[in-house]
Amino acid sequence: MSNGGFMEKQILFPEADDTEWKRIQDLSALYAGSTASPHPSGHPSVKLMKLMSDAVIPFRDASMRLISEELIDIEQTVVKSDYIANQDSLLRSLIYRCLMSIQPRVLRSQTEFMRSKRHYLTASSSEDRYHEFAQWLSTPEGDAKYREVFPQSVVAAQSAARNFADEINEILKRYASDTNKLSTLGLVTSQRITDIDISSGDRHMGRAVAMIHFDDNNTVVYKPRSLRQEYAYHKLVEYINNSEGDLYFGSARVLERGEYGWMEFIRSRQGNSPKYAYRKMGELLGLLHLLRATDMHFENIVLHNNIPFPIDLETLLAAVPPQGAKKSSASSYVLSQTATFVGLLPSALHSPGQKADKSSTDVGALGYTPGQKSPFSTLVLHRPLTDEMHFSLEFLDRTDPALLPSLDPREEIALVQCGYQSFMVWAMAHKTELSNVIRQEFKGVNIRFVAEQTQRYSETLRLATHPDLHKDPKLHSMALWRTALFRHQVPEQVLVSEHEQLIKGDIPCFHFLSDCTDIFFDSQVLVKDVLESTPLSHVLKGVQNLNEDELKLNLWLIQLSFAAKISQSAAHTDYLFSESAVKASKSDINVNQMVQELAHPLMQTRVEGHGEHPPTWIGGRTSDTAFQYWRVDKLSLELFSGSVGVALNLVRSGVIFEEPAWVSAGESFFQKTLANLANGTDWENIHHGAQSGVESFLWAAMEVFELLGDKQGHQKAVRVLAQCLSKSTLYDLDVSSGYAGIVLAFSPHIDSDSTGTLADLVAFSVNSLVQGAQALDVASLQYSGFAHGVCGLYAALARTKGLEIENEATDSLIKKLLTFETKFKTADGGYRFGDEGTPEAKGWCHGLPGHHLAHAILHHYATDLSPFTDADLQVESERIRNTCFGGNISLCHGDIGNFWVLLDASRLLNYPEIGALTKKAAADYVERILPVALKDVNRHTITQSLMVGTGSPLAFLGKLQRHELRSPLWFGA
Repeated sequence: MSNGGFMEKQILFPEADDTEWKRIQDLSALYAGSTASPHPSGHPSVKLMKLMSDAVIPFRDASMRLISEELIDIEQTVVKSDYIANQDSLLRSLIYRCLMSIQPRVLRSQTEFMRSKRHYLTASSSEDRYHEFAQWLSTPEGDAKYREVFPQSVVAAQSAARNFADEINEILKRYASDTNKLSTLGLVTSQRITDIDISSGDRHMGRAVAMIHFDDNNTVVYKPRSLRQEYAYHKLVEYINNSEGDLYFGSARVLERGEYGWMEFIRSRQGNSPKYAYRKMGELLGLLHLLRATDMHFENIVLHNNIPFPIDLETLLAAVPPQGAKKSSASSYVLSQTATFVGLLPSALHSPGQKADKSSTDVGALGYTPGQKSPFSTLVLHRPLTDEMHFSLEFLDRTDPALLPSLDPREEIALVQCGYQSFMVWAMAHKTELSNVIRQEFKGVNIRFVAEQTQRYSETLRLATHPDLHKDPKLHSMALWRTALFRHQVPEQVLVSEHEQLIKGDIPCFHFLSDCTDIFFDSQVLVKDVLESTPLSHVLKGVQNLNEDELKLNLWLIQLSFAAKISQSAAHTDYLFSESAVKASKSDINVNQMVQELAHPLMQTRVEGHGEHPPTWIGGRTSDTAFQYWRVDKLSLELFSGSVGVALNLVRSGVIFEEPAWVSAGESFFQKTLANLANGTDWENIHHGAQSGVESFLWAAMEVFELLGDKQGHQKAVRVLAQCLSKSTLYDLDVSSGYAGIVLAFSPHIDSDSTGTLADLVAFSVNSLVQGAQALDVASLQYSGFAHGVCGLYAALARTKGLEIENEATDSLIKKLLTFETKFKTADGGYRFGDEGTPEAKGWCHGLPGHHLAHAILHHYATDLSPFTDADLQVESERIRNTCFGGNISLCHGDIGNFWVLLDASRLLNYPEIGALTKKAAADYVERILPVALKDVNRHTITQSLMVGTGSPLAFLGKLQRHELRSPLWFGA
């Protein structure tokens, strides 16, 4: 390569450092790439040219010339077959499909070639200049010049066309051989073929699925692979359907023929009972989970008369962990064995590098709806059939119809859970018989294995169609090594095989055998002993281990998967503070029982770490702003909705309610995670923030170690914080993720650090906050409230008054920020969510409660700077009590957060009457409102997170027992 491969690295591998680039070069040396040469161009027959004369395909004649040999083969294959209803009609359809199959390989280069010749074109209009060039390109001279400039494009086109022609030949020969068997099975009722539709989807080993259409409107599916999986599934379903009970599963009939097979075509036909269909989807989820299936997204399920039929079963028995998976990533191991891994449940797919809330598609069979924007860009052709033709990358809307009509999401959850539970209860009662059938039918079946997301392969193949890469076969080969970037754990044999398959235009694919632990490509062992057990034994072990605890976990995960479908406004307690003020709480309220009910699930979703890996939790992982997107995953390392808040809740609740096991479970998380951070962390590439990042972990660790009297642990957390602040500059200004949060979080711990390190760190954060806030202008402010708004900034500055860390610019800056705050105030004393026109917000994160907390902090720590009188503050408190309750139960923007604000504000402002009133109302809320609210299914009751889930009431019950507990809202008490 020229210049030591400098240009190749800069253009094709810009994200690779020198070490990674050397690794890619070494890999490429193992396989130099395709040495195939294009065959000479010829002339398609007069018959074919006449048949295609009205086909609207860019550069049609030139493309036909490139693949003339393959087109002639298709023509001869059709002419020789005795099973064609209308040869000309089928031939025209096949030639059109073959031309469309090569379009991705030639059109970009053909378009680029035209643009480079525009100055030679003499026609007057853009359309005529296109036709002038297209006519020249189809001549021997134009064809020869194209082949000279774009040799790799010609190779790719001829390879794709050869695969197409060969598959048509295979299909017709195999159909002729199998027609009697197909008729006997009832898969074919007429022998006359009208069309063969080879899928434009993923190709493996040069072949793709095809739909064979007949003159009686019947269709059969041809699959160029073994259908042993489908046949085994069909036999298993027969056994279940014939058993006692009302379980019934749909299964397509198959004719299994070894290297290929034929499958019944299931027509999509929605019935008139969507509720029944949702329940049946739950039953199917149970069966596919039992068989450890994966990749059952919405395109792989067809609904026929309320019964779901899986139509691609290559990935049954596929969720088998590799060797060492449990030790390297225990949470991923656990999740891979749950119902969420099947693919039926709602599951948002996001493109790497794209904001998840901007571009995503729910690919789950139970989550997909049309109109969602694809997370992956598509090449779109503009100004076709003109000399101004060009492409752009665009994120397009998905238009496929939904599998099921939408119901109330909570009803969907209940129905799917009901079906899932029905099947699993039946399976637990029939373990022995079920195991015997699975063992017998699934012995020796192939299981598809894809080593990377197919979308990454597809995008790499798209990259490889760039005209510059079509000019240079060696550069084209090098570009296809992009799939190997940063995949250091993947065996070299797999990476090399992937590249070989990509060179041929295929989506790389491998397989397992159900009774073997090796990876295969074709019939050859590629890597030995990859899996921790054989797929079949893994599934059979799962059947024997079915139990009630596993059932409960999966029923909860089903709820979590639907969370993003539930409207955030669906959670309403309709609580009125004024009613609580006149009620006396009962003395027999069982707080301990409620705490048990909230904390016990945290122990069930905890995943024990192995070796140096800390324990963690699985659950609902949300975006930094709570609900812009949602996925079931390992919880992130942050306080707001991650593992930090869960662990802090366990330790505090364990200490207060005397549950040592809870304390131990939470403490081990802090000890091991802290040790890992101390041993080396890439601070620049980790999330930051006192509520949304690693600093939130360090604050919670200090809280835990202080509560447990662990001075060494506390000091270690201080040292790690010093590393963090010294090596990262990725901070905002706000409380959630910026310097204001760091100032508020760690100021109360300064006195616990005898070394003075923490004081220096907070002083540094104060100075950074001051510097950043001085540059603010009111127009740049987007949000009200404490978490992301300006009041959190001056509250943090006020907290430093009287401490050695106070900045000399604090007073003037607080006054400036107070004037900015009025931007969000309503005429009657509330605060809007954001700019003019947004609704009034009623929580801590945005709205009056957050501002009231800031005013109380300012009034307490910097009384001389507070413009608020006692009368002002009491009016605010009253407005909160009268207008801000009745929403959800969360700390972030719900009732519990508002209670906590009122309790802390009454102490800061020395308003004992308001404090007593709030405590009385809180007791009534815990007794009367909370038990009912927790039974409702909404986003805040099915996630365990501290700030937006069931962690909120658990933390608050602890607060009511120990008022000195520091608040996660402002880190004070």
